[in-house]
Amino acid sequence: MNRKQIIRIIIIFQIIFGCNTINPIENRLSTQEKMEKISICLSTKKPISTKSNNLSEEIENVIILIYNQFGQLAYSNSYNDIDNIVALAPVGMCTIAAVANYPLSNPLFYDSLEKLRSIKIEAGSSGEGNNIFSRIIEVENCRDLDIIELELNKIVAMFTFVFDKSDLNPDISLNITNIELKNVPASVSLFESNVPASSDIIPRGPYISNNTDPLGHEEASPLYIFENLQGISGATSNPSLKAPMANQDCCSYAEISAQYSSTSKSGTVKYRIYLGENNTTNFNIHRDTHYKESIKFTGTGISEQSWRVDLCDLSDMEYQIDAIAIPPEGGTVSNCGRYKYGTIPNLEAIPSSNYIFTGWLPQIVPVTSNMTYVANFSFSPSSVAVTGISIIPPSLELDEGETYIAGAVICPSNATNKGVIWSSSNESIATINCNTGQITARSKGTTTITATSVDGGHTSEMILKVFQPVEIVVNINELFEYDNFTDKKISAVITIYARVKTDVPSNMTIVRALAQFISINLHYSYIDKGQSISGNTVLTLNEINNNDTPWNYIIGGSDIIIFTQPSTEEEIEEAINSLTLTITHCSIYTGLYHAKW
Repeated sequence: MNRKQIIRIIIIFQIIFGCNTINPIENRLSTQEKMEKISICLSTKKPISTKSNNLSEEIENVIILIYNQFGQLAYSNSYNDIDNIVALAPVGMCTIAAVANYPLSNPLFYDSLEKLRSIKIEAGSSGEGNNIFSRIIEVENCRDLDIIELELNKIVAMFTFVFDKSDLNPDISLNITNIELKNVPASVSLFESNVPASSDIIPRGPYISNNTDPLGHEEASPLYIFENLQGISGATSNPSLKAPMANQDCCSYAEISAQYSSTSKSGTVKYRIYLGENNTTNFNIHRDTHYKESIKFTGTGISEQSWRVDLCDLSDMEYQIDAIAIPPEGGTVSNCGRYKYGTIPNLEAIPSSNYIFTGWLPQIVPVTSNMTYVANFSFSPSSVAVTGISIIPPSLELDEGETYIAGAVICPSNATNKGVIWSSSNESIATINCNTGQITARSKGTTTITATSVDGGHTSEMILKVFQPVEIVVNINELFEYDNFTDKKISAVITIYARVKTDVPSNMTIVRALAQFISINLHYSYIDKGQSISGNTVLTLNEINNNDTPWNYIIGGSDIIIFTQPSTEEEIEEAINSLTLTITHCSIYTGLYHAKW
């Protein structure tokens, strides 16, 4: 015999033999209404055990309020013995409400259902260490029920977080230091669905800074927030693009702070994820629900470029670069010191009289660790003087981030000292290693690269243009029509369009600078109901919003494919899966942009 059956037997005995005394005069608003004794059996969902910070699932007390068919309060009472609840209900239809672990200051004040449904609990309200529960139900006729079973719901949702770092690169250290919920409701409706407006949202909510990296959800420290039903927004299938379209300030999200270190970066990284029923479009957080957020880190852990990964507090690692001269009397070295990861040490070797510089050992490369280089000098008592120098080529074009090793020709070819010192007139546009001639393009613009011979100080110049690389991508947008009865796809429209690959919202200055020069030749083919279909089209850019929201509208040169109707869902999916796009690749230089597709 289970617990509920035992409770039912006890309550039936109490009803029959009058063991439970009720004072209807004190608890009823209207003593003229015909009342029936009823028994109420309370229950809750099975509690989920977590490691710490767990609000108690016990029900210490409960207030029962019963309303007649006109929405008027007919009965109210408070119970400490929740296994022994006998109440009075009006004959016929009635509404039964229960509030557990929360003291209503004056239950009789809520003399109508309208007032009851308006009850809100503010953030910080206490259930004295216990979860607060509530539930409201309508009953057609209490006479038809021996026992009224009422399952109570917690007014909060619970979140736990678990992290998987197994696929991080070997040099990555990621230590979770803080987990905080943000944009959380300031209050919750006790008996109604909770859809807070921005004025009822608190920017910063609960957080934990201990037990932040548990082995599993059962060991995790939970975070609680009120129900927040913001609905479904957007149409993405990519979790990195999950974002509310209109009610951004109302949607709750988690911010995870981590101490990060690798061979290249160190500092604090903040990861953010919008919360909801899924990780793409749903922003609903339901009460009395345990949300288990499992987050997996891969690669460097910081490669994603989106709102979800904040690298503002991350800094480049620095390493000590030293140099020595061999033999010591052969010359001097300079520019030793601390260099950022990935930069090229700007070491300089100056030979003494009757010595020539013959090179570095090892060859100077971008910084990845502490390093000591050796400048080798060779004794040369008789020498052939340098008479001239020229850079090959005299002009050069690079994209931002590209590198190139410049070369210079010394005259005469048998000159004793063929050492060259390199420099850039604008290092914000491009830097150059003074010894090796390796150029690194930094930002778009024009700079002059100068080669100066160590012997004689002869110079030659090269004009370097640095372009901002811009990738043009071809995407498709799918629009389906569904059968009203079977909910299956019955037709499909595919739109092929082009856009500048950039974060949303797009930088329209770049898009408009390129639009008139971009014309993408594309060949497409697909199979529709066994018939091979192909065609050619020309795509152009959208100068209004770069097609940031293709599900709303697409502007610019595009092509639309409509699959033959009527079609089954299987035929539509087969046709879409067979779609092949072949782009005629090209690139153009315009202004200081280098566009590729």
